[in-house]
Amino acid sequence: ENWVLEDYQKGGSVKTFYKHIEKGLQLTNEDPSALLIFSGGQTRPNSLQTEAESYFSLAVSAGLELPMIAGSLSNSTSASSSSSSSSVGQLAHANAAVATLHGLQDARMTTENFALDSFENLLFSIARFREYTGHYPGRITVVGYGFKKGRFEELHAKAVRWNTQGFLRNGERTFQ
Repeated sequence: ENWVLEDYQKGGSVKTFYKHIEKGLQLTNEDPSALLIFSGGQTRPNSLQTEAESYFSLAVSAGLELPMIAGSLSNSTSASSSSSSSSVGQLAHANAAVATLHGLQDARMTTENFALDSFENLLFSIARFREYTGHYPGRITVVGYGFKKGRFEELHAKAVRWNTQGFLRNGERTFQ
């Protein structure tokens, strides 16, 4: 109810946004080396948050299982970190304009607050990943609307020179 939405976004769209947040959290929780980046800039002049910050805030306030850095005090399931996940969060700094609760600094999720279209969502998220971890991602998973899949694979990923066709690393696609 606190989101500033256009009339066409109300109803089913809100449920879809929530499902996207849930799916992002699920995928990140399944991979201890993953970093979830909520992407989206200030698209409404009457909103106090970017789209990314609103998704981050909803994930926190909804009580969903947040992905935590292995070995952090906030992560009760793991007491040690592997070399593949130890760099996630290593260079992290506070998420701008997102209130940080005690322990939330160890969450493996962050925001990218500048993208204004789907190409920028991809490009700026890659840059944010690099800023946050100190290296570029080995794999990218986009959670979003199915009708945008072709746009991401055929246009955006190619524009940033990310191979989407048949490129496998350790048996997994590096862009999905």
